Amino acid sequence: MNKIGIMQGRIYPARVDKLQVFPSNHWKNEFYEAKKLGFDYIELLYDVGVDKFNPLGSSKNLNKILETVNSSQLELHSICADYFTMHNLLSTSDKESWKKLAHLIDCAQKLSISEIIIPFFDRNILNKTMDLEKFLYLANDEIEKAYNNGICLCIETTLKANNLLSIFKKTCTKAKICYDLGNAVAMGYKTDKEIELICDYIDLIHIKDRKKNGGANVLIGEGDVDFTLAFSTLKKIGYKGNFTLETAIGNNPRENAKKHIDKIKKLMDSL
Repeated sequence: MNKIGIMQGRIYPARVDKLQVFPSNHWKNEFYEAKKLGFDYIELLYDVGVDKFNPLGSSKNLNKILETVNSSQLELHSICADYFTMHNLLSTSDKESWKKLAHLIDCAQKLSISEIIIPFFDRNILNKTMDLEKFLYLANDEIEKAYNNGICLCIETTLKANNLLSIFKKTCTKAKICYDLGNAVAMGYKTDKEIELICDYIDLIHIKDRKKNGGANVLIGEGDVDFTLAFSTLKKIGYKGNFTLETAIGNNPRENAKKHIDKIKKLMDSL
């Protein structure tokens, strides 16, 4: 059964002008609110700044997450390692980045989390297929260790699906793909064709709405994503994974989060 979650910091954001920031003051409350709104889980955020109040920053603080999850009756499924958008994993020279990845695998194991998403954007962008192939080679030990502990390292990138397919087939990697519907549309890709092409490698779907031609992340329904087409295609391929809302927050984050999950649930029920 598909579970629906939301990115940490989208219900009680730390800032209204910037996404992907750990909600230092309200992260515990957000779990309880997410449960009330109908979400199954919160995707934990390991952000660029690695806020000192983020319990993912130290293995000693993981019990705080477990206590909150158990008390709120939510689940844990994934970590979004946004830290790597600004820290290099395309060479072995950045020792700190590789230490962070090893740390997150350890955290995921202790939290019984099954997915770590590595977003390759900004300073760590994959400009060509050989960049992805290079990462998969460099990270092979980490990918294998994660896999052997029930954890999947998921690549999130704007590379075209046919390029992803060729590399994943060539390398026989145990890594998978986190496919972002909004990012795909913003890049001008046809989501139905892409999903069908890489269906064997998609482990998680990120949901957001964006305008074409690199448009901004907007509220669901205000962008160019054809959600009916995307979800119909996912049903067609028998997608069994989860959906994380990585949506815009607008002026009323809590209210918009509720509207977004209701729209997605209604769409899923109609198919």
